Amino acid sequence: MVSDLDEEELLKLIREGNVKVSFFLGDKTIDKNIQIYNFLKRVGLPDHLEGHKLLTEIFKLCLEDDSYLYNMKNKLYKELSTKFNKNYKNIEKCIRYSITICWDNMDYDDRDKLFGYSINYNKDKPTTKQFIYTITNYLKNNLINIDLRDNNRYT
Repeated sequence: MVSDLDEEELLKLIREGNVKVSFFLGDKTIDKNIQIYNFLKRVGLPDHLEGHKLLTEIFKLCLEDDSYLYNMKNKLYKELSTKFNKNYKNIEKCIRYSITICWDNMDYDDRDKLFGYSINYNKDKPTTKQFIYTITNYLKNNLINIDLRDNNRYT
């Protein structure tokens, strides 16, 4: 379905999470940051927390390179500490707090859909590694990954 909205209005609706997107605007793909931002907002993580920025960056990095998932302390947190000019412990504390807030705000159906039987979600919240790994895999399978520059795909 083609929209009569201009590009700016459509991007605003996408950022707010009011539109399900399955197409592209001009020669640009929908930004993964917007999709990650909307996902985190949907699962109950407020965007004013410092951990929201950190988790958005973590998921972006992990989607680009799987090796971040298997070497979090030495590779992922180190890169975040240089990028955001923060101490490793401060980054980990922000992420843990954000996971706690997200876990407390998340709907039970969403918890079950994302984490299944991997944890007892009535008693425990996931570890940082479990949370990042599970959400990254979910995002990998559910983000829009079509590039309009590949014109032969639709003919």
